[in-house]
Amino acid sequence: AKVRIISRGTVEGEEGSADHVELSTQLVNYTQIFRKRGSFTGSALAVKTATMENDISKQVENFIAQIKHEIEIASVYGIASATSPRRMGGVASFIPAANTQAIGAALTLSAIDNAIGTLFNLGGTVDCILTSPRQYNALQSLAKQARLFVTPDNVDYKNYFETYSSAYSPVKMKIVPSPAVADSELFILDSSKVRVVPLDKRHLVYEELAKTGDNVPFHVISEVTLEAEAMA
Repeated sequence: AKVRIISRGTVEGEEGSADHVELSTQLVNYTQIFRKRGSFTGSALAVKTATMENDISKQVENFIAQIKHEIEIASVYGIASATSPRRMGGVASFIPAANTQAIGAALTLSAIDNAIGTLFNLGGTVDCILTSPRQYNALQSLAKQARLFVTPDNVDYKNYFETYSSAYSPVKMKIVPSPAVADSELFILDSSKVRVVPLDKRHLVYEELAKTGDNVPFHVISEVTLEAEAMA
């Protein structure tokens, strides 16, 4: 049998008791340094051809893309650690076990609604569904009613399912695909409570390092952390 608490009554004039006080939990996280290092020979730099300048630019852009991908993965599955090198905790590490559900079957819209309903009953408000590209495509096939007709006089459509509406959410939830998310998981979040924040002047910075021999080394460096609120 299930017991459902409809509401809690309070005697008139009664002093507040401890079980009526909802205390927030202090969350702790750490900054993490992401770095990619490269170098060019003095001869290569002395030539100063257009090709060489393009090569430098392309390598820096490639490093930036790699760091962004690493930050994305860490922001989802990172495990916080204060030991050197520091590591930041990701979204998954801050979600209490009580706020997780295992459906043990293929993803369905009803399973998503049940999860949103559980969060609603816990007092949560959500506006974002973070999922893997594969599960994003699965949601597309589940929501055929969300197909948008390109023109009213033909049957061509865009099969994009970008938002999801639930009776338990006052706003339409944006569906965000991320390669960092495992196919077996889906996160339902309040996006205003989770954000990746860089340290001042430490986000995707290109710096030339001290010359060693005939090499001119450089690196691209970023130091960020995940700020998470009201998740525990």
